[in-house]
Amino acid sequence: MSAPEQVIAAAQRSGNRRSAEYWRGALDALRFRMLGDPIRCPYREGSVEFDAYFAGNERGHHLWRDLQSGGLALGRTSGAAS
Repeated sequence: MSAPEQVIAAAQRSGNRRSAEYWRGALDALRFRMLGDPIRCPYREGSVEFDAYFAGNERGHHLWRDLQSGGLALGRTSGAAS
């Protein structure tokens, strides 16, 4: 499991359940931050999937900032609501 996937797995263990589109957005943001992969939304603009993807994208950037500040370690989450 890659480091971005480990962060997502840790985040999924706490908090509210989210859609697959949401977690894909979060994972893509972490892949961008950690690996330099481009962010490409696979969903049509204006769709609910598009909205969920970019909500997740925002979460991924938040998780990255938590990881950098020491508030998040692989295997545990900060407990902060996002």
